[in-house]
Amino acid sequence: MLEPEKTITYLFGAGASKEVLPIVSEIPQWLEKFLDRIKNAIYLLSDDQSFQSFKDMLNIGSKRQLQRELFSTIEWMINESKKHASIDTFAKKLYSTNQMADFIKLKAGLSCFFIFLQSNDSIDKRYDSFFSSIIQSKERDYELPSNIRILTWNYDYQFEKTFSFYTKTNSLYENQVQLNIYPHSFNDTLKGNQFMIFKLNGTTALILPVI
Repeated sequence: MLEPEKTITYLFGAGASKEVLPIVSEIPQWLEKFLDRIKNAIYLLSDDQSFQSFKDMLNIGSKRQLQRELFSTIEWMINESKKHASIDTFAKKLYSTNQMADFIKLKAGLSCFFIFLQSNDSIDKRYDSFFSSIIQSKERDYELPSNIRILTWNYDYQFEKTFSFYTKTNSLYENQVQLNIYPHSFNDTLKGNQFMIFKLNGTTALILPVI
């Protein structure tokens, strides 16, 4: 009788994505560079057109006006992050004091920041190495080891972006499904007999299934 495989748990923490993304202490400087970059003329939106859904929901007129709101949010994040030990500390402070409007604004700003940084093809090569070392090749497919679990408190989507090489899809949603990421809208139950990634702080990404 074969003995059951032992479960192996990997911990991913600060610095796991450092080749392409800032660690917490670097976020204020990276936010400043991000703001300078998106204020470039090539990114400026129209003052004549509007996103109808945002116009109805937020009473914001033009695309440019909505963009100015983003600029203002990033400037606010830069100033506040310099006053606190980290942007995460500021987020916890807002949540603990029930300042939910500012908490949601901070989450939205961070999401825009990390999505923009990951919108090119760059990935931290260590994720690439990790997947290539654990994936079990089959004749026309691949298989993730059922005895591996991953705990990560990073909120980027480097796992999904790297894994897209194997799935041949850039759909963030599809890659999260195949990686069995928890928690997620498609996955509210724990499955103890297969590969899983536990994102302790969620994912900063678009709701739309696009990387």
